[in-house]
Amino acid sequence: MVPRFKLLAIGAIILAFWTTVCAESPKPGKNEVTIRDHQQKVYLYPAEGAGQHRRVLFAPGDGGCRGFGITITEELAKAGYDAYCFDTRRYLESFTGPVVLSTEQIASDFNQMARWIQRGAQERILLVGWSEGAGLGLVATTDAANQATFQGLVAIGTPEDNILAWHWADIGAEITKKLPHEPTFKSADFMAKVSPISLLMIASTSDEYITPEATRALFAAAHQPKRLVMIDARDHKYSGNTAAFFRALREGLSWIEEQRR
Repeated sequence: MVPRFKLLAIGAIILAFWTTVCAESPKPGKNEVTIRDHQQKVYLYPAEGAGQHRRVLFAPGDGGCRGFGITITEELAKAGYDAYCFDTRRYLESFTGPVVLSTEQIASDFNQMARWIQRGAQERILLVGWSEGAGLGLVATTDAANQATFQGLVAIGTPEDNILAWHWADIGAEITKKLPHEPTFKSADFMAKVSPISLLMIASTSDEYITPEATRALFAAAHQPKRLVMIDARDHKYSGNTAAFFRALREGLSWIEEQRR
């Protein structure tokens, strides 16, 4: 027979464990997740409608979860997905210092974020990235350890170069539509490594940050399964044709899910 004091001790440990798990479970609105001793912000937009829903990790541009990044997250929720907006600005800024992020660390960090979203479930996560977030998504999906974690990647407005740090002085580059003076990595170095994960690229015909020709060159470097959708729009935010953009996004996510059948 187990002594009573041992049973009480075991019960206390179990209670503490479940209290911690529940406290860390994703909740609608703002969440804080610790990655390598740095607090990160993740905003959960629950899917509309009842029942179980697929989960999407969304990484917006280096502006973080605001503006058009929030609009995309809301549309993902309307499409029936539990959408998690990962604040990329907070992420880049929190690891900016004497030593900046490495692509290996990015892949590991996204793995940790996906596991936090999964909460022990075996279902793979859909990954969507816009602008800087698309570049981060390329890094995350090409890591061998993440092949069983992510089902597919939607890369929206993928730039040729992606930053590895962020300072407040970089707001000037955002206003002038130029690449900040920060360490970078190239999207082209990762395109061929995404497969066998499904890749959907969505791009604007008049993106301020990348030409259609450069987008097609990136797409050509990727292996199957892949799909490219060019949207006739005025800018990086698909102004003038957001309806076509969001339709392509919904259809692309359905295409990715079909690849696993």
